[in-house]
Amino acid sequence: VSQSRYLRNEEFSLPDIVDGVESNIRASYPDKKIAFEQDLMLEHFKGDFRLIEQVIPNLCDNACKYAGEGVEIKVSSFSQDGKSLITIKDNGPGIAKEHLSRIFERFYRVDASRESLRGTGLGLAIVKQIVSKHKGRIWAESDGTGKGTTFVIELPA
Repeated sequence: VSQSRYLRNEEFSLPDIVDGVESNIRASYPDKKIAFEQDLMLEHFKGDFRLIEQVIPNLCDNACKYAGEGVEIKVSSFSQDGKSLITIKDNGPGIAKEHLSRIFERFYRVDASRESLRGTGLGLAIVKQIVSKHKGRIWAESDGTGKGTTFVIELPA
C-alpha cells in the first residue's frame, strides 16, 4: 500500500481494471482452465485508482491459487442501499466459517498445508486496508464445503 497519506479521489473504470486482471491471470496460470465472467452493472467508481487496482487482482489471484485445474471467477458490481458493491466469486474449496473472521489478519493462513503456495499472507490484510482507506468494508462469504468463496467490497456511492 502506498505510504502517501493522501487518497486520490478520481473516477475510474472498473471494466478496465477487470479486463487487465483477466489478461494477467490467464498469463500467470497458463496450465489452468479459467472461466472468467463479468457482470458489471456499475462501471464507474470514485477512489484512488492505483490502490483499487491492487484489490481486484489480489482476490482473483487467490481464487486461482487455491482452486483446482478448472477455475471459475465471476466479478460483479452493482448499487445497493446507497452503496457501490463489487463481488468476486470463485468455485474454489471455500473457507470454513470459523476462519472467515480472521482471514484479513496479517499472516493468517486458513490451512497450514497451503504454506507451499506462493505468497506472504499479507494480501488480504492489504486489501482490507485499501478498502478501509476508501471508507468501505470488505468481507467474505463461504461455508467451506467446496462451493467457493464470495468476497464483497462495499464502497460509499
